[in-house]
Amino acid sequence: MKRRRKLELLLDDIRSLLADRTQASRDSALVLAVWDLGCFLDELAYDATIQELLALAQQTNSRSTAVGALNALVETGVISEFEALDRLDDWKGKH
Repeated sequence: MKRRRKLELLLDDIRSLLADRTQASRDSALVLAVWDLGCFLDELAYDATIQELLALAQQTNSRSTAVGALNALVETGVISEFEALDRLDDWKGKH
């Protein structure tokens, strides 16, 4: 699901909870908002970090930097070892 749509659904959920006039519903809305917004922002930061590491591995002139960036992605389960090796082979061809 696209990020904008996720954010729209989050806001719809919060609005529906806030429409209920009870304190419990408003408290629930606040908890939901804080939790979901935190998850949404974590996802954005996570995706940005992955893109930065992939770009670093591709653009650096240092083999050890490329290997380090790819290893971080392998260790976190973002890419497989085979994909890392393939990207390293591509890097060798360019540098």
